[in-house]
Amino acid sequence: MIVDDELHALFARVPADVLVEAFLDTCHSGTGLKAMDILQGRRPKFLPPPTPIGVDGVAEREVVQLGDKFFRRKRGIAVQEPVLFAACKAAQTSSDASFNGRSSGAFTYNLLKALKAKPDATRAELLTAVRAGLKADRFSQIPQLEAPSATKKRPLGH
Repeated sequence: MIVDDELHALFARVPADVLVEAFLDTCHSGTGLKAMDILQGRRPKFLPPPTPIGVDGVAEREVVQLGDKFFRRKRGIAVQEPVLFAACKAAQTSSDASFNGRSSGAFTYNLLKALKAKPDATRAELLTAVRAGLKADRFSQIPQLEAPSATKKRPLGH
C-alpha cells in the first residue's frame, strides 16, 4: 500500500520547475486511500494487505485531500501545481475488467483509448472522454481531475 505521505515525500524531491502529473487508478483515489476501514474483508490483488500497525497509523491521521498533501511551495518558492487524475471519487471503488481479452483498470483503459483517439486533447477533454467511456460501459465510478484551471485547458505534459 502506498499512502499519500509517501507520494508527497517522493514528489517533494522533484525540482520546482517540473510539472508532476499523477494518474491513480485505485479505489478511493480521490483522497488517496484515507478511508482505511475499506480494507476490512477485502484482499488486494497485487499488494499484500497492510499490517495492523500500518492501518492504525494511517487511521489516526487527519483526513486531507491528496492534492492538498502534495507540495504547493518549496522553501518559499512557488512551484508547479501538481496534476492529479483520479480514477474515481473518494467514496467510490475503481473497477477492473477485461477489455479485448486483457485485464485492465476501467479508468486506465478509457484514458488510453481517449489519448489514442485524440493525442493532443486537453486534460479537460480527456476527462470528458474517459467519463463518457466509463458511462457507456456502465461503470459507476466518476473520475476526477485536480489541477489549476489553466492547466486543465492544456494537453498532458504542458
